[in-house]
Amino acid sequence: MPDFCAAYGCSNQRTETSKDNAVTFHRFPKEGARRQAWVQALKREGFVPKPRTLICSCHFVPDDFDRTGQTVRLREGAIPSIFNFPKHLSKRSRSRSSRTSKSAGEPYPTQQAPAREPGVSVTAVLQDHQYCLDPVTTKKKLKEYQDQIEKLRRELRNAKDRERRQRKTVRCLLQELKEKNMLTEELQQKLDFYSGRWLQTVDASPGLNICLLDMLQKRKLEDPDRFGQVCMMVDGMSIKRQMQYEAHTRTMRGLVDLGMGLDETAVAKEALVFMVVGLKGHWKLPIAFYFVSTVSPDPQKILLLNALEALHDRGIKVVCVTMDGHISNIAMCNMLGCQLKLDGHPLKTSFTHPSSGEDVHLIMDPCHMLKLARNMLKNYGSIISPSGTVKWQHIVDLNDVQEREGLHAANKITRRHVDFEGQKMKVSVAAQTLSRSVALALTALKDAGYQQFTASSATVEFIQVIDRLFDLMNSRNPRAGGFKSPLGSRNWEEMLGFMAEARSYLASLKMIDGTPLHRSRRYLSVMGFIINISSFTTMIPALLETQQYVCTYRFSQDHLELFFNSVRASGGWNNNPSIVGFTNYFRHVMVRCGINPGETGNVQAQDGTACLSAIAISSAVPADDDDDDDENDNFILPSPYDPTAGLVLDHTYLPNRFGALTENAIVYIAGFVVKCVQKKQKCEVCCSSLVSSALPSTLGDNYHLLALRNNGGLLIPSAGTVKVVRCAEQCIRRVCNVSSAACQCSEALLQRVVKAEIGSEDIFNLGNHIEETQDGIDNHHYNLISHILAAFYKLRQHHIAKLHTIQLQSKSLRRKLCKVVLFQGY
Repeated sequence: MPDFCAAYGCSNQRTETSKDNAVTFHRFPKEGARRQAWVQALKREGFVPKPRTLICSCHFVPDDFDRTGQTVRLREGAIPSIFNFPKHLSKRSRSRSSRTSKSAGEPYPTQQAPAREPGVSVTAVLQDHQYCLDPVTTKKKLKEYQDQIEKLRRELRNAKDRERRQRKTVRCLLQELKEKNMLTEELQQKLDFYSGRWLQTVDASPGLNICLLDMLQKRKLEDPDRFGQVCMMVDGMSIKRQMQYEAHTRTMRGLVDLGMGLDETAVAKEALVFMVVGLKGHWKLPIAFYFVSTVSPDPQKILLLNALEALHDRGIKVVCVTMDGHISNIAMCNMLGCQLKLDGHPLKTSFTHPSSGEDVHLIMDPCHMLKLARNMLKNYGSIISPSGTVKWQHIVDLNDVQEREGLHAANKITRRHVDFEGQKMKVSVAAQTLSRSVALALTALKDAGYQQFTASSATVEFIQVIDRLFDLMNSRNPRAGGFKSPLGSRNWEEMLGFMAEARSYLASLKMIDGTPLHRSRRYLSVMGFIINISSFTTMIPALLETQQYVCTYRFSQDHLELFFNSVRASGGWNNNPSIVGFTNYFRHVMVRCGINPGETGNVQAQDGTACLSAIAISSAVPADDDDDDDENDNFILPSPYDPTAGLVLDHTYLPNRFGALTENAIVYIAGFVVKCVQKKQKCEVCCSSLVSSALPSTLGDNYHLLALRNNGGLLIPSAGTVKVVRCAEQCIRRVCNVSSAACQCSEALLQRVVKAEIGSEDIFNLGNHIEETQDGIDNHHYNLISHILAAFYKLRQHHIAKLHTIQLQSKSLRRKLCKVVLFQGY
């Protein structure tokens, strides 16, 4: 509701839209004398101001406002004096008519100064009349005093404002929250750090960070078992070649900086980072970074030895050093005394610690080695193994068959795995290419009679060896089994035997011309795994003397790659930070201020390992999410007697039975569908009718893939379940073109078509159990079909959408360049 000015004849009003106008409004004073003066100035008979009564600024003279501060305010004692009153309220001046009044109106006669005698100075005359005042001088002095008083009053008011603002700072707020017991000890420690120390004062300059090293030493004294042994990681990240002036340090940034105070002229292109990861507990900590132009072996060796000495001085033991296959890393290791080639000399995968004299083992990052093996196989096309020829073409043929058939043989091979140039850096793409599921799919297609896979046994063996080595060197779950289990006293002898066999196998691989693969240009594709096998053989037994098991994911460079991922994500659209941007991010990491790891990228987090900070430690492992999908728990069951409209079944060129790959995939998918249906089906008789008690090997060729994949935990679908899934697949292929991934088949349409085709045939062998419902409508038979079709439809739609997305993104130049520009080496 608008408020009007209380002055006579004033039409100004205050509304929500008039706040920014030149006219301001003022409420009546609360003091009695000043309030009464305002009331009398309005000249309104019987007027009593209310709390919302206002007077606009038009009724005050300019001198009534104080404009010296940030906000224009009324001066103390200001009274409105500008009004437009009517004539009967205006004052009338009457002329004086009496003699006395006339004489009073005449000007006052001025007294003339006496005449000065000759020889008498003016000063002497004035000293005789010191009681006389000069009104001009007095008025001038009075004005000066008033100005000084106003200036002092303004300064006092500003000081009070500063004091009021200061009371609202972080420290005062913390004190208030502390008095109200609203802060935990950990949160209070973090906030106290921020209140007394600005981020710009945190030392985040290049070099070894003394603050973080001292913090790590303190943690080691508190918990030696958890912080006593670490794995060090070294890697470089590309940064923008850019010169920037940093205002708060008053320095020009952009040149090479090794933290030694030396003057450099070269522009930095990479950030070399050193990180330590605890062998126990889920923690990691970047301890140093340097800005370099090129990663050279000599400076990198000196920096590595300095980091080892600094950690040793603080009582922290470095067990191993993890790095990738960059040529400078290999040269540095050779300078440290390692021998990393099988050229007649014994393999040496460790070097002597500069301070303790103990062996520091070398680990080649398994993720990089997996990508190198994948790249090598595609680049060479074929290699020779003891069991035959390993061919990349087998993986290409597998993708072609699956694209032609429209279904996958329980693997994730797609076009992006075959043409991976646009996603060369993604570890998941390489891991899915050389995986156990691909090996089993090649075996299934070979057994099914596909000619192109007749000689795929050597390829299957190569994939299995690489997959098992990668799982062994990437274990992270203490409760996992098989090759993904951690290394401990229970399985060490078994794993040791496998590593010896794998080393002999990798050393025996040759190129087509007979040259051993470990002497070729891409020798690290096999030597990386051999180096890790040699390091594990001597390092793991020593670690098992002080701990029950070893999770080899502690040695993975993923922890450092995730740090780089966060650095790139902090720049928003720009994933190539400058020196100033990288330094600011490192400073935020030190105090854990607004840093969140990215969820997407070349490497994804596999556990809850968190970065330590200078003030807090967070090592809690997040609980695993429940993978149960409760969507579509309630869905409408259509009647089987509804007309089948919108689908033409008279002319179809699809056979009643599919190829061997499709038939095996349908059986495998049917087992997963049964698992989903049993979560929602409450009838025990119906649940038992969905599975078969026979072994897969006795059920025909269509169950061959299921038999290969089964380790004892897969469900074997019954013949009725497989028939429903097969009919559903035929219906989807009739409606849509699977190769183009454009499906318009709705779930209701699928339900009607399949139920009409199956009818009342007792495919689940329920017998009299069907008759429990009236007239056989929506009975247990049709309920089972409805549940199976709902689960299969959801699964199939996800697969079709994925194929469509891959087709749309197959020629994405942006994604290709974004990843390839940061990839170097083989």
